[in-house]
Amino acid sequence: FFFLMIRRPPRSTQGVSSAASDVYKRQVSTQSTWDIFLPKSMKVFGKYVTLLEKYPLATKSITGAVIASISDIICQKLDQKYVSKKEAPIDWMRNLRFTGINLLLICPLYHYYTARLLPAILPVTTKMSLVRKLAFDQTAGSTFFISIFFVGMSFFEGKGLNNGIENWKQKFWYSLKMNWLLWPAANGINFGLIPIKFQVLYFNFISIFWNMFLSYVQNTPKPKAPQSFTNNYQSLSPVSYTHLRAHETREDLVCRLLLEKKKKN
Repeated sequence: FFFLMIRRPPRSTQGVSSAASDVYKRQVSTQSTWDIFLPKSMKVFGKYVTLLEKYPLATKSITGAVIASISDIICQKLDQKYVSKKEAPIDWMRNLRFTGINLLLICPLYHYYTARLLPAILPVTTKMSLVRKLAFDQTAGSTFFISIFFVGMSFFEGKGLNNGIENWKQKFWYSLKMNWLLWPAANGINFGLIPIKFQVLYFNFISIFWNMFLSYVQNTPKPKAPQSFTNNYQSLSPVSYTHLRAHETREDLVCRLLLEKKKKN
């Protein structure tokens, strides 16, 4: 009698409960994936913000140096694949120099440039103030940082000031024109929308492409300087008057006779 009182649930109820269970499992699995990803990414970003507030200069400089190193490695790989078309190991000394100048010079200077100098002399309060800030950045600011890079790289390569000035002369104007294709729009967003403490971080991520360009330009063989007229003249070997008369054309003959007639008169 006891066993007769135990009733199995209807089949329809079992189907609904199993379907609901499947939906619940999918929701739990999806939720667990996001719960794993989001908290970790937020924790990393939270730690970065904490370090940024405690050690702004060191945090920005190290972040910029890591991104510069990655940019140079990408540049070397692309150069091997599309330009030289030769497989070669990564030039780690070149990478170290490029990383070092960003760590010790470019990123610290850019920190003070964005966090101290620009807010003090050109605070963004209106659209026109943003335009003035961009104009200053793309003239004085770009000139300063591009010059510091090319001259500084010569010191990091152990070549001295004279080589650095020559390096700057050959590559500055071309680099400045390429700078104007990227940075006016990028820094318009940076100065207009990004909080000051995150501006170097934004700059560093956009600099992945800019650093690839600078790395390529810096390591491109220098074009040969044109010889002066004096050097060309000295490299010519003398020939005799008889040799010239032997190779004289009809036009040359006419000119020579006219000159001789003019001298006699």
